[in-house]
Amino acid sequence: MTIGLLYIATGKYSIFWKDFYLTAKKYLFPNVKKKFFVFTDLEDLYADDADVIKIDIPHREWPYSTLLRFEMFLENEKLLKDCDYLLFYNANTIFTEVIEPNEILPNEDDNYLVALSNNDILETDPNKFAYDRNPQSTAYIPYGAGTRYYRGGFNGGRIAEFMELAKTCKCNIDKDEENGVMALWHDESHLNKYLLNRKIKIVGSEYGKAEEWDIPKNAKVIFVDKNRVLESDKLRKFKQGRSSKYSISRFMKKLLKKFS
Repeated sequence: MTIGLLYIATGKYSIFWKDFYLTAKKYLFPNVKKKFFVFTDLEDLYADDADVIKIDIPHREWPYSTLLRFEMFLENEKLLKDCDYLLFYNANTIFTEVIEPNEILPNEDDNYLVALSNNDILETDPNKFAYDRNPQSTAYIPYGAGTRYYRGGFNGGRIAEFMELAKTCKCNIDKDEENGVMALWHDESHLNKYLLNRKIKIVGSEYGKAEEWDIPKNAKVIFVDKNRVLESDKLRKFKQGRSSKYSISRFMKKLLKKFS
């Protein structure tokens, strides 16, 4: 079995790549073959040649850097075809404990799709979900519908089912663009519309916790606080090559120790 990890890191977000890569190699399915598909504008990519496929893309301003992810995946479908499963993770993801395949990989009962929902610790009233409520958008979900809100930081599935998801979301994004509409939370809104009322594998906050949250204590996947990292003067100097005294790896080692 081969797992394809889809990862986008351009512009300032490239600072997260090394620690995503190292922690994923150590903790995510340690005994399973993995391929890292890195969509980036980085010239020098920290990686082992054997397991990383670098895909050069230009940096796009937000929200297009995230809105167009499905288009990027589809454009590179031939590169992904040898994988059994594809999993997308946010750039600021790190892994802190071993995750075995049966914990997050979907099966036939899950229609071979998996997504992250933080309903286990956050809002549970569907009428308060951050769905797109604009009827002009293809991502529109009316009040009274839905039982889960899915976060865009992690989702995936068997390659056939995931690529079908990507095709549908891209098509809907294109329709919105033609009509001069942008979904409320961009690709995340389209993801929620696609998964609405579908039976899939749902993983909770243990597999996608924001660093700044106090719970759950046993989280195996952390989304590093992007604002704190990216706004740090020391990290900006590191990114620009002006400081030899501070490294992102030192920062991440402290963070990993915090959650160990």
